[in-house]
Amino acid sequence: MSDALPAAVHNLLRTLGGVDEPPAAGARWADLGIDSLDLLELVEAAEERFAIALPDRLAARLRGPDDLVAALRALGAEPAPLSRSSGDR
Repeated sequence: MSDALPAAVHNLLRTLGGVDEPPAAGARWADLGIDSLDLLELVEAAEERFAIALPDRLAARLRGPDDLVAALRALGAEPAPLSRSSGDR
């Protein structure tokens, strides 16, 4: 994972799914211990993080992180800097 979008997706996976290491190319959700509820939470978090709406028909075809990255790219998602809360200053 060499660019910012895959790294941002991995950050979401680490935060929501406990996936510590960047997933291997072609990894499936089951390989990472991500179940359907985890995936729903991941999609919602990605929509919020990238300020996009992932159509249900597209979300239903996501088989792993590579698919999520490709879908985000297709929707023009750009990893924006994370906002800081006032307690982080």
